Amino acid sequence: MIEFRFCQNCDKIASKGTKCPICGENIELKEANYFIGKLFGKYKIEGILGQGGMGVVFLARHTILGRLSALKIIIPDLVTDADTFVERFLREAQLLAGLKHPNIIDIYDFDISEYGLPYYAMEFVEGISLRNLLASDGRNLTVDDFGSILKMCASALDYSHKKGIVHRDLKPENIIISISESKPMAKILDFGIAKMLSEEGSKTLTGEGNILGTLHYIAPEQVLGGKISPKTDQYSFALIVAEILSGKILREGKTLGEICASDIQKPLCQEIFPEKTNPSTVKAIQKATSKDPDERFETVSDFVAALEIREPAKPEKLISIIERKTIGVSPTIIPQFNKDVLSQLSSKKSKTMKSPAKTAQPTLKKKQILPYIALFSGLLILAGLFAYFVFKKGSKEEAIPNYPICQKIGDWQVPPDSNSILSSLDGDSVLLKGAKSLYLIKLSSSQIPSSFPIETSEEFIGITPDEEPLFLKNRKIIRKNYSENSETILFDPAKEKFDWIRVSNRCRTLALGIGKKVKFYSLLFEKPLLISTVSLDYSDSEIKRIKLSDKYFAFTANDFLNVFEIEKAKQILNVPFSENVFKIFIDDVSDNIALCGWFDKIAVFSLAGGENKELPIKGESRDIIILPDRPTIAVVGTYGINFFDLKNSEVLFENLNEEINYDSLYYSPKGVLALSKDKSTIALYSFRTAAPEKIIKVCDKDIWSITKDFKNETLYAGGIDGKIYGIDKNYNVSSKELHTLGVTALATYENHLISSSDDKSIAVFKLPSLEVEFRSTAHNYLINYLAVNESSKKLWSSSSDGSLKAWSIPNLQELFSFSAQDSLNEKLSLHAFWISPDEKKILLGTWDNKIIFINKDKPQQEIKVFEIPSQACLEIVELKKVNALLIFGCIKNYNVYLFDLLTENLFILPKISPTTPLFCAAVDKDEQTAYLCPFGGILPIKVSREEDNSFSFEGSLFLIPEIGTSTVAITPLTGNEIKLANSSGEVVVVNKANLVEKYKFKGNLKETIPSKAIKINKK
Repeated sequence: MIEFRFCQNCDKIASKGTKCPICGENIELKEANYFIGKLFGKYKIEGILGQGGMGVVFLARHTILGRLSALKIIIPDLVTDADTFVERFLREAQLLAGLKHPNIIDIYDFDISEYGLPYYAMEFVEGISLRNLLASDGRNLTVDDFGSILKMCASALDYSHKKGIVHRDLKPENIIISISESKPMAKILDFGIAKMLSEEGSKTLTGEGNILGTLHYIAPEQVLGGKISPKTDQYSFALIVAEILSGKILREGKTLGEICASDIQKPLCQEIFPEKTNPSTVKAIQKATSKDPDERFETVSDFVAALEIREPAKPEKLISIIERKTIGVSPTIIPQFNKDVLSQLSSKKSKTMKSPAKTAQPTLKKKQILPYIALFSGLLILAGLFAYFVFKKGSKEEAIPNYPICQKIGDWQVPPDSNSILSSLDGDSVLLKGAKSLYLIKLSSSQIPSSFPIETSEEFIGITPDEEPLFLKNRKIIRKNYSENSETILFDPAKEKFDWIRVSNRCRTLALGIGKKVKFYSLLFEKPLLISTVSLDYSDSEIKRIKLSDKYFAFTANDFLNVFEIEKAKQILNVPFSENVFKIFIDDVSDNIALCGWFDKIAVFSLAGGENKELPIKGESRDIIILPDRPTIAVVGTYGINFFDLKNSEVLFENLNEEINYDSLYYSPKGVLALSKDKSTIALYSFRTAAPEKIIKVCDKDIWSITKDFKNETLYAGGIDGKIYGIDKNYNVSSKELHTLGVTALATYENHLISSSDDKSIAVFKLPSLEVEFRSTAHNYLINYLAVNESSKKLWSSSSDGSLKAWSIPNLQELFSFSAQDSLNEKLSLHAFWISPDEKKILLGTWDNKIIFINKDKPQQEIKVFEIPSQACLEIVELKKVNALLIFGCIKNYNVYLFDLLTENLFILPKISPTTPLFCAAVDKDEQTAYLCPFGGILPIKVSREEDNSFSFEGSLFLIPEIGTSTVAITPLTGNEIKLANSSGEVVVVNKANLVEKYKFKGNLKETIPSKAIKINKK
């Protein structure tokens, strides 16, 4: 993020130092978004279009003409002599403004602002840069498809060269492509800026990233002190053409020294071009990239002609991609940060940790899911550290804080056309819906929000569990993957003449309104599956507010509230409700529906026969949510934000930030997000019901595995980076490099540490030296899980190749191999597993909607296969006291399953967690309680076996924002400390004694999943 040294006394921008060179007052740092709303001459800044090494580009509007422009300011840091540079800028800008060519961005105006910053206003084009095009679908195009673009650029360059102006910094970022009159149109921008700065003698000339241009496209004469001429641009342009052909940036990752030593010494070599490249094309590029400018072509057009491009009559592929990729004009505003809060939070992180727990059940990676959840990269703990160490471990008289605690963490600016918060699975990446775009904002970063355009033919309808948006387009439901620049048809209800369509919060259920009927579909499978159809007593015009969850369908009509249970197609609620309802929230776990609107109360109805409640508030309400702990309701309105304890019908916090006037709410693991009514800011409120004891920073990336060496009191963690990290009893962190890919699982046995990796290998280390004793390629594909059977002294491993294997320790001799694929005659990927001590019973989790149980005690060896709605089973823990296994980490619907080892039945637990995956758990020493870890919390569940062999359970959810995205935990527990690792590279310690069971839920296990038995040969 570019920062400006701003003097508040004289309104000038300084290039360096801490004092204003004009008036001597102190300098204050301001980010680029400070200028939004300010005037530069006759141009009012509306947003930020981009930032680069030479300046910031704003979206600006002429105050008289109303015309949109792209306004660029030059970074003061690049200028050493301000007065000299201003004179040169005005002179050069006048020359550049004289460039009038259809393929050169037109410069409308230039001047020096009241802040002392030189700027120029230029033509604003709704298009896509060649860089972005090549980074996405443009990679699939040939150089022939780009024929018209290359010719236009050549024409523009030759024109400027005849005018005596050399670009000097030609690169794909400076070529903008749009559609004009149904044809591709290319325009080059930033002519002459490099020259202004080069003559200034500024740091742009000596910084390795910008030596008279950009390293990737720099010509020999630019670094060797030769004469800059039109042939300098030809050289850079030839590198761009070579990039189009090869599909990669030729000098990516190279230093200036490497480029000077090799790249610029000779023309491009033959090997970089695809085999079928036209020899004339290769020869032309090699001539244009000669070290000696005299050996290059006379003009850029001569070079393009020599390429012998076979330009298509109509470049339909190129046009299609440009139309799909073109970004609209919605301005972007950089999020602002409360730096005082952030620094205060980070300073409270503990550097110590208590002794880790006794044993470690090896667990697996979560790499296949985390990229979706992290939504464009990693997590930063923001929420709730205000309460961190309100009590520290010290005297026994120190009391536990009175939870819950709520505190505002900060405000962040958002694009002004934002109208709702769509998603925030990690609490850091926030997805917003705007008028013409979706915006992705990272609260932990000051980067410009990412913008994803919504086409005029698209109607946004929801976000999937994989964070992919759904749109209604041409009466079809499509799913978009912006990272892969693709879209797929999820559902084509074209045969249904539907009036309206809705999806549930996480897009697991879809409803189609057809006249007085509603059809419900499950979206959890490859194709939408019809669940049920209900008939209504109301027409479409009579229905006012509609809300759909995975379990219920609710609507208001003719002063009545109606609720249907979807699976049973049964109406369960029809009550008079004449108030003007604005928002409805349904919680499937607690079976409650809450309503708010233009009335002075919250109405809560139980859908399971419980007590209905009314909670008074002081004014009208705009949004309402039920938090995952499920006694807490948050509501926002003209009075600010209020929190209620639903169980006891009491106010917890009221009138929070009444002056802000918030409009909508969203719960994330880091707390409650609130969008202001004027759509200018979002706020984060940390809401917690418990706190961690310690946080140990281990590494900067995901931790995939964790275990404990008790003899040496050392904790070991495996990272996504392939390193194994050791944390000794004094909490010093060390690392060991061996694996080339992520460490998926860790286990200890006697004086050995065992690791597996995505590099397909298993390694055995000697403890405590971590000397490698044995290492072997163990499977044909990714290894997902490890476990040591101490009774048989065997190591077991599973893989995405469908195999389960047993090994000797420590020499890794293969003792047993089982192929699930061969046994079931279908392709399967294995994940978590459980093996009995006598190795006669095996439970296998898969990536393929199946759980497999093998019982060798049967007369004929039998495989039981359970078809489940969950895509994967990532973790299994044993509850020995009740002879059962808990299975979780289940993708798509986040179910938790219980397998009865006595009856071999598989149960689905009623919904007990928020709509987030449970990746890990720690089993208590009572051997019937598991501490499950959803995002931003801990969920203890105690399972009991009744006299009739049925199961019951009870538990609580404790909200602990610091946990973030937990990935793996040490299990079982031997003391009071729950130790887990997260995707931020941290180990978090929570004392279970502080998880006061204030809010409890209970239930019984009734629903079983049918299985099919497959007999196989005992061998």
